[in-house]
Amino acid sequence: MSPSNPGRDNRPTQDTFRCVNCGYTANADHVGALNIAIRAGLVLPYVA
Repeated sequence: MSPSNPGRDNRPTQDTFRCVNCGYTANADHVGALNIAIRAGLVLPYVA
């Protein structure tokens, strides 16, 4: 699951998401898509 912690501190660059709470780092568009899917109730496999 991806963090859904909004805030400017989590976006060091436009295309990167880095959670200030847990350190999770990924492409911002990918994190956004995961959050939308999670809110829609879809079950997604965890891919590292």
